[in-house]
Amino acid sequence: MKILHFADAHIDISQAGRIEPDTTIPVRVRDFLNSMDTIIDAAINEKVDLVLFAGDAYKDRHPQPTYQREWEKRMIRLSLAGIPVILVTGNHDMPKASGKAHALEEFETLKIPHTHVVSTAKMLTPNELGIPVQVICLPWIYRSRLLANRIDKTLPADQIDASIEDNLAGLFDGFLSRVDPSLPVIVVAHAMVSGATAGDEKDLNLGSDFILSASILKDPRIDYVALGHIHKAQNLNGPGPEPEDKRESFQPPVVYSGSIERVNFGEIAEKKYFVTATVERGKTSVKWNELTGIRPFIKRSIVVQDLTDVTAQIINQLPSQEKLKDAVVHVNIEYPVDAEKFINETEIRAYGSVAFDFRLTKTARKQSRSRIAQNENVANLTNFELLDIYLDSQKFESIDHDKLVSMANSIFSQEPGTID
Repeated sequence: MKILHFADAHIDISQAGRIEPDTTIPVRVRDFLNSMDTIIDAAINEKVDLVLFAGDAYKDRHPQPTYQREWEKRMIRLSLAGIPVILVTGNHDMPKASGKAHALEEFETLKIPHTHVVSTAKMLTPNELGIPVQVICLPWIYRSRLLANRIDKTLPADQIDASIEDNLAGLFDGFLSRVDPSLPVIVVAHAMVSGATAGDEKDLNLGSDFILSASILKDPRIDYVALGHIHKAQNLNGPGPEPEDKRESFQPPVVYSGSIERVNFGEIAEKKYFVTATVERGKTSVKWNELTGIRPFIKRSIVVQDLTDVTAQIINQLPSQEKLKDAVVHVNIEYPVDAEKFINETEIRAYGSVAFDFRLTKTARKQSRSRIAQNENVANLTNFELLDIYLDSQKFESIDHDKLVSMANSIFSQEPGTID
């Protein structure tokens, strides 16, 4: 059986860049939609048997209708192709208050053919899916709801965590005790799993309410685990997508497919993927499919050391305009207060205008005051000692300390009134 797994689409992230005049869709949103199109095209062209989406369609649980329409267009394509799709809700899809609608509710309400939305833990059977596979689904569960489930909230924190883990282990054991051992078993979950390497999803309020033990997912009765929530692509039970990852491969693969586009500057160096896998009892093989055309992110922190050609100093430390072209760029300049009047911000912004989005922040560095020991009498210090204290406090990196002291020596050695 061939499956396609992706997660963390976040298609409505639009905090940077321009708007398409004909569609009013932000160009940045189009980046995410282009990745979605690549994924949907692959599912249809490769005739996969099942598509698994492991949560977080949007950046929040109140998406604009325009973005809902774009998501629905792509899901309908899969439905018309007759490909079963499982959509598990993530933390950005789910409301914190029980009873409120989640972001994927319309698919659950309208009963779109071949589309299965899962917002509570359950197992889908071959009878429901129409294909010979069993899928255990674990959507995002808020810690508060886990605590409400027969757990004594007065226990110490570590015991509460142990109780939550015991409950989840019992849940999986219950599902696995009912599976047909002759058919493949897949788990799709939106969760933070122990041992995962998180990227920097803090801007999206990653905040793992609970951690699911990897040992639960590495059960030999399971043949593939499709995970969402962590944006860094990785396999917790074998090698990930990087060619240099030479770890031994174990069954089942426990896979975070990662986000489908760079979400923030914490993902600057990360390549983006979706996963196709051939799932068989006890011998699943994984293929990492790299998404191309991912928007480059560039971040630079520039420290101005002296007052010589300040603007040129800054521009010379930026990447070439060829590299800046179409990138999301953030430049922070740190400089001495005295350098402020020498910074030509217009010239710097003109250089960065080739970027898709160019953000410039400036941080003035206050000069530190000379530090003299509390019990030290200034009158007892020589001119050279005072000069040393001053130079130390200023941390001038581009000044020849010895040359400055030598010049000072020639000045100090002259008689008062004779200095030229």
